[in-house]
Amino acid sequence: DGDDLTITLGGADADSFNLSNENVLTFINAPDYETKTSYSFTISATDGIDTVSKDISVLINNLNDNPPIFNIGNNLNIEENIKTITTVTALDADGDSLVYSLKSNVGDNNQLNISSDGILSFITAADYETKTLYTAVILVTDGVFNDEVTITINITDANDNTPVIVTSSFSLDENKSTAGSIEATDADTNTVFSYSVTGTDASFVSVSETGNIIFLESPDYETKSSYLVDLNV
Repeated sequence: DGDDLTITLGGADADSFNLSNENVLTFINAPDYETKTSYSFTISATDGIDTVSKDISVLINNLNDNPPIFNIGNNLNIEENIKTITTVTALDADGDSLVYSLKSNVGDNNQLNISSDGILSFITAADYETKTLYTAVILVTDGVFNDEVTITINITDANDNTPVIVTSSFSLDENKSTAGSIEATDADTNTVFSYSVTGTDASFVSVSETGNIIFLESPDYETKSSYLVDLNV
């Protein structure tokens, strides 16, 4: 009929939109997919007598507009001799695929390796007695945005070295019961020694928890002047 029309908005999300005098529909605030992925409203047109309405849905497309963010701690502990350190992870609000890498020529990255999906490992398993701390600088990208994290890797000691007995002989006066203490060293820092004696004359002595060699009966030089035992630590 050529009548003038009045167009109005209504419904659940009508207050998120603006309708200009020229009937141009715009968002009041640009939408964010991570906050809300769809909007619904009703648009009505009337000529003053008749009114028609239509339900409208607006679907928001997801864009890569958020950077990935690491969600791993900055300090890790791992026992020596183990190659795989951890799986590094990051979050991306857009749900994009992430690729991990090591930053070149920084920290101890030349002694480390990381797979594209974030498995961090040593090229050669760490040895506590050689090096106890490593620094890794890790990058992550979603193809557009990047993030970086620096991680300190603390190596803990494992009991992986054989103790070395320093003591080779004892000398004492007859009629004394304590021959001496077994001295031993160990490159590992977390070990507790236990001691024992075996061999030819082991039946004449005992060994304490702290490594003291004690005669069961005080020796008599005129009866026996030397004893042969094997020291075990």
